[in-house]
Order: sequence, then C-alpha cells, then structure tokens
Amino acid sequence: MAKKKSSKILTILSNILLVVCLGVFGYSSYRIFAFEISRRVTAKEHDSIYELIDVTKPGKKPGGKTDEPEEWSFTQDSWRKLKAANDDFQMFLRFDSGIISESVMQSDNNDFYLRRSFYTNYSEVGIPFLDYRCRTWDTNMTIYGHLVYYDANLMFSPLTLLTDQVAFASNNTLKLYFENEIRSYRVAYVYHYYLTDYDNYDYVVGNFGSAAEFEKYMEYPRAHNMIYTGVDINYGDKFITLQTCVKYHQEQRLIIVAKEVSRDAYPADYSGPDVDITDD
Repeated sequence: MAKKKSSKILTILSNILLVVCLGVFGYSSYRIFAFEISRRVTAKEHDSIYELIDVTKPGKKPGGKTDEPEEWSFTQDSWRKLKAANDDFQMFLRFDSGIISESVMQSDNNDFYLRRSFYTNYSEVGIPFLDYRCRTWDTNMTIYGHLVYYDANLMFSPLTLLTDQVAFASNNTLKLYFENEIRSYRVAYVYHYYLTDYDNYDYVVGNFGSAAEFEKYMEYPRAHNMIYTGVDINYGDKFITLQTCVKYHQEQRLIIVAKEVSRDAYPADYSGPDVDITDD
C-alpha cells in the first residue's frame, strides 16, 4: 500500500516537473522568437533611418567594434528629416568610436518607448529615450536604453565596454546632435547603481539650486566610480546620464555620466572651391 502511494506521489511530482519544464521551454522559445523578430524589425528600421538621413550606416562587428565610414556626415537636414518622421525625436546620440549611434526619443511617460521602435512599432529592444521629466536645456539629461542580452551591439548594450579600463580609452567621447547645434561630451563616471538606494539617491535630478545640493548629488557617482577617467564634473557644468541594465543583476543599473565640453554649430556645407569657367 505504501509503495503504491509512493509511486503515485512520484508520478504526480514527475508530471508537475514536466509541466514546469514545458512551460519554461515554451516561454524561453517565445522570448527568443520575439527577440529575433524585434532584431529584424530594428535592423530594417535602422537601414531605413540611415537612408532617410542620407548617412552611411556603420558596419558593426562582435564586441562593439565597427567599420566606420571615412566621415560622419550627420547634418541639420538629417535632424529635421528625423523630426518630420516622428515628432517625439529629440536628438541623435553617437559615440565617436561608433559603438552607439541611435535616435533618442521622448514621450510624456517613461513606458512608451520601452517596447517601441522609432516608428512606434512593437519592439522587444525598444529605442533610447529621454526621461519625460527632462528638458534639453537642463543641467543633467537622463537617457535610457536597453541592455539586449542576446546582442552586444544593440541599443545601450555596448555601454558595458566602458566598464573595462582598456576599452574605455577608445570609447569615452560622444556627441548629441540637436537641430541647431552639436554638443560634445567626455565620460566622467562609470558606476553601478543599486535600486535599493533609490530612497537615498536619485540620479535623474535635472537641476540644482545650490553648489551644496550639487555636491551632495555627486557623492554617489564619485564614490562608486569604477574607471579612471581623468574627468570631473563641477557645479555649473552641464552633463548627461546614460542608463542601462546590468546583465544577470536585476537589482543594478549601469550608469554613465558624461560632461559637456563644447557646443558647436554644424559645419557649413562644402561644395568645393569656386572655379572660374569663363574664357580668358
């Protein structure tokens, strides 16, 4: 009797385990399938965006390396074309090394572009977006982007390169392209933010009422900085905060803080030297 009961319990447990395994397999298969569809949608949209703005698309390689075109030619006209295609477009973000080259959107909330592409199609990988509370003239602008587990080149995944001192040296400068100016930045701090610290520290603060308030804000990134950058941010400086997830650590976020170092006008269009074609 005891053997029959034990056998019945084992059968029930085996069936439960089988159902759980099938559920895990089904969910994993769905996630992989959904990611692959999103990856293709993203690639197609990236191609169409580069065609729209008439800029050569970098050819990406594993590890965040790129085959860069000889000259990056993003122009005011490029910005205006993207704005006309989607009014939520705010700026174009590009690391000088080419590891990230993405449009940055902004909605009236921080959920809309989590799973939407530039053209607002559903996308597992989303698109980088500016925090809805930020303004482009704020002291600090916070920009979010996904870490994509299955593709080290998509969205903000390449930011993990900056946690390595050697890779950092080649990937520590970036630009933001606005309608009427280009802002250049150098990375100052690279650190992991712990969600358990939320009640004590908010990295999304956009403006500071005093030097004391600013210095209090900077205590966290300075204390947790993991890379020597040779750059510090002082009261009165402008900066941006880039945020993404940390692989296999749901309680952490990778934060990159970059100091604004210049604002420049777009280069004037160059059509070659004037040539006098009149007869002598």
